[in-house]
Amino acid sequence: AAQLAARDQTIAALEAAVNQLQGTDVQQLTQFKLADMATRLDAARLLTWRAAESWRLRSGTEEERSKQAAMAKLMAAEAAAFVSRESAQICGSAGYLKDQPAERHLRDAKAAEFLFGPSEEQRLAIGEVLAAD
Repeated sequence: AAQLAARDQTIAALEAAVNQLQGTDVQQLTQFKLADMATRLDAARLLTWRAAESWRLRSGTEEERSKQAAMAKLMAAEAAAFVSRESAQICGSAGYLKDQPAERHLRDAKAAEFLFGPSEEQRLAIGEVLAAD
């Protein structure tokens, strides 16, 4: 559920950046940022689906399923933070104003990091399973 909230927040941040750019001449650097944002979002989505499916089917060991869940949490939290930061930057100074969607998504992404636990905690969980293999 927390991963879905982060995913929804990340999608909204990406949409806010794209909406801000509509009707403007998008420069190549901005296109690169949008490409990176979309790629990280899709990676987080795919990792989440894979982890959910492995738990639903009870495939693999519990350690492997836990590793997949930790990978999905890590990618979702970091993608949310990255996409939110890039969205605010694309929107320029307006992206940091309190009444703008990009600023709200930036705050929500920070909250998601606390919800998922520190990235280091997820990395530790992943590393422990990998080291045991």
